[in-house]
Amino acid sequence: MQTEPKSEPEPKKLDGIKEERIAKIRMNTIKASAQGLRTVERLRRQRRWNRQSQVWCQEAFTTVSTLRRFWSGEPIQRETFISICQAVGLDWEEIAEGLVTDSGVTIRADGMPDVSIFYGRTNEVVNLTQWIIPDRCRLVALLGMGGIGKSALAAKIVEQLASQFEYVVSGSNGFC
Repeated sequence: MQTEPKSEPEPKKLDGIKEERIAKIRMNTIKASAQGLRTVERLRRQRRWNRQSQVWCQEAFTTVSTLRRFWSGEPIQRETFISICQAVGLDWEEIAEGLVTDSGVTIRADGMPDVSIFYGRTNEVVNLTQWIIPDRCRLVALLGMGGIGKSALAAKIVEQLASQFEYVVSGSNGFC
């Protein structure tokens, strides 16, 4: 006897209004990177505040529950994130994991390496830029042994080309 394969139920789709609202919420939220949280922790200790200090809440115009979300690495409202950082004397952009650049590009950078100091790899940067922008390759893979700078190269390309895209995502499995 032959049986028909079970079909999986269709995932529920959000209507356009809900999708747009969710997108706007995501665009207006930021979370601290792991390194950023360590920096905030150091500054918090210098002020002798605990993680949910009432003084900190007053300085940042926020609530204890929002500070808890901040410390747990959850995204919080952009304005509140900035206020929390300012209260400890920190530039929020130094610790933010997800940023919206001046050009409106959202960069979510989970673990993206710092490439403020980057030497060499000129040929690779030129080739990748050519493939991504003029050639419009839909998939580019950087392959090689561990430790040879694949992530740093990808981060440099993201930094240079981010303004050409609406959204850039990086994570432990790569950049999109």
